[in-house]
Amino acid sequence: MRLIGTEAGRVVQVVHADEVRPSQGFDLPRLVHIVSNKYGFSTTPTDYAGFTQPNGLRFERGRFGTPADDVVAILDLSLFNDGIIAGCADTEIADRVVNDVIELLVGSGMIRRPAMLRPRTYTSHVVVEFDRLKDGVLERLFNTGHRLRAALREQYGWDNDTGLHRIAFSTDPSEIPHYRNTLFAIERRPTIPYREKWFWSVAPLPLFRHLKLLEETEQDLAST
Repeated sequence: MRLIGTEAGRVVQVVHADEVRPSQGFDLPRLVHIVSNKYGFSTTPTDYAGFTQPNGLRFERGRFGTPADDVVAILDLSLFNDGIIAGCADTEIADRVVNDVIELLVGSGMIRRPAMLRPRTYTSHVVVEFDRLKDGVLERLFNTGHRLRAALREQYGWDNDTGLHRIAFSTDPSEIPHYRNTLFAIERRPTIPYREKWFWSVAPLPLFRHLKLLEETEQDLAST
């Protein structure tokens, strides 16, 4: 498998609101100013009511300096009274952004340091090439592609490559809370010919686990 590129990575850090609330309460105008000034966001929130609502205080298009002095993009950042969500190019960068935001807010007195951080949740989006797949493997695995091609030819006169477009797995939704994301999906990359074997994938995992899962999936398909 070859990694073509990371498309996005999102990290959610939940905290206990009572633990992080300062004794004097949240100073939201100052908090927004401090965060916007540190990360240079081009879009900043103006409605502070979002702090306690599902959308949060949302910042967009910022930048973050890493310990290696590289500057990376922050796609978006949402702050809540009980958590932080960061979106970057991948989950590893987003993890560092969340860590930095927590230190910034604690250091500036905007929040108290939480005694306990709940486990983070992740969403990773990547594009890969399954270069170990032989031509026709997926088509032989699922004969429905051949049947669909024949049906389209008979109905419309179309006769084009037709095969597997998407594979997806998730936990039975009746067994988990409604807000918990467990979707792992692999689908053809739009505009790329099927013969190139490029796939977009999403997983509820940090980047390194996502890539490992894709490598194992490719190995299973290649050995079929």
